[in-house]
Amino acid sequence: SEVSAMPAFAATAAPTGLISAGGDKEARLAWTAPSGVVNSYKLYRSLSSSGTYSQVASNILTPSFTDTGLTNGTTYYYKVSAVNDVAESALSSSRSVTPRLGMVVNVTPSTYSSAITNAVGGDEIVLADGEYAGSKIQIKYGTFSKPIIVRSANPLGAVFTSGQIELDRTEYITVKGVKNVSNYGMKFTGASYCRLTESSIELNETALEGIDWMTIYGANSHNNRIDHNEFKNKLDQGNFITIGGPSGIDNAQISQYDRIDHNYFYNIGPRAVNEKEAVRIGDSKV
Repeated sequence: SEVSAMPAFAATAAPTGLISAGGDKEARLAWTAPSGVVNSYKLYRSLSSSGTYSQVASNILTPSFTDTGLTNGTTYYYKVSAVNDVAESALSSSRSVTPRLGMVVNVTPSTYSSAITNAVGGDEIVLADGEYAGSKIQIKYGTFSKPIIVRSANPLGAVFTSGQIELDRTEYITVKGVKNVSNYGMKFTGASYCRLTESSIELNETALEGIDWMTIYGANSHNNRIDHNEFKNKLDQGNFITIGGPSGIDNAQISQYDRIDHNYFYNIGPRAVNEKEAVRIGDSKV
């Protein structure tokens, strides 16, 4: 959340949940705001986890920051503090990041998670044939010219049999040519310019009820694309694709400017009242 304008009576707690993503000569960081009054944040950096942390930015008004002008291949360590009218908080736990140029990364099921964790803009993560466990791709940023691409080496050869594929607060990430037969729906959460393409979605709905197979929602969600996929054999409640707004917020703005085109939807039903739609945009609270 953004900073508060209410008066403070004591120093606030340190921010938590610091996460980082590398890029070309930059590090993008985000964290969770502490409870209580926060006027701004300060960011500190070191070249070792136990070394001296020097302040590199102050008066940061939102819980995120991009540190630029870094050296590719060098590992940097960061901590953040919160400031109010009374005092500066203690420093958060540290988080490391190593900026670098994007590259082709060939992975197997056992190395997939590590490749996702270390992905930077321009990476092309190529999945060998096999069975994979889905995971959250969080706070990762490509660009228009240097997207992050996660693709199967052979069409539908990479099969996700467990876990959830979720793009959480990401930009310019494409998932291409995979097959999802797990029992978890896929999610774009607060994502922008992200894409699912040339994939096959046929979830295992055993012991599930009312699951949406693909969901696009969250604050600041926009300009995503779902195209040239097949969605097939949905027998339980829920929809193939649902586009919504931030979770749990009534009358919130729905995800904007998303594109759903050239998909093949089949064998969904029998039709239920207000359920089992190929594409559902919004609900009674959005």
